[in-house]
Amino acid sequence: MFNIRSIFTKLTPTPGEKIPASSSSSSLLSEGRNTVEIMINNNEFVLENCQYIPRLFKNLICLLDLCNNPITISKKINRFTLSKGNENIMHGEIINKLMMAMLNQPSSYLILKHSNWNEGIGHPSNSILKSQGLLHNNDPCTVCVKAKSTMLPFKEHFEEVHHPLDCLHPDLVGPINPSSASGHKYFLTIMDQFTHSNSLVC
Repeated sequence: MFNIRSIFTKLTPTPGEKIPASSSSSSLLSEGRNTVEIMINNNEFVLENCQYIPRLFKNLICLLDLCNNPITISKKINRFTLSKGNENIMHGEIINKLMMAMLNQPSSYLILKHSNWNEGIGHPSNSILKSQGLLHNNDPCTVCVKAKSTMLPFKEHFEEVHHPLDCLHPDLVGPINPSSASGHKYFLTIMDQFTHSNSLVC
């Protein structure tokens, strides 16, 4: 059971379906069910037939559903560890027969394609994506490759200048995809030939 709509790959509405709560007189309203894709410490899990309950206080994952994935669960006194191969992917405490996971990055359960992260936060390097716990891979990105390329030198030299603002070099870039956070698809760079300072205008 999950309270976050965005982690459902698709959602089948379940109008009026109620889930019994801890109190016999109360229940929670399920607004739909379907497949969830979550990311836990850079490991992907696909869970089927999950319920979307917006008023749920904490997300609950059925142990049987988790066991459908290739993982190993080990228990020691009141603590547990989930492993995938030789890598520990989750650990936590067992409280009232519930396994309470301790996650390093609570926002990494959202699964997006590597290209979504790469484009959305300005084409950072894989090392930066990895340090933030985001998806990363070694597939070449066309924009990243072009950004690292250098322009051939101009055949002619610019005239010498002696003061700031004597000569400015503007460059209009766009349309860009995705657009900026404020919705712009073009931006203008202006370089002062004397000071070599750059300005950016959206």
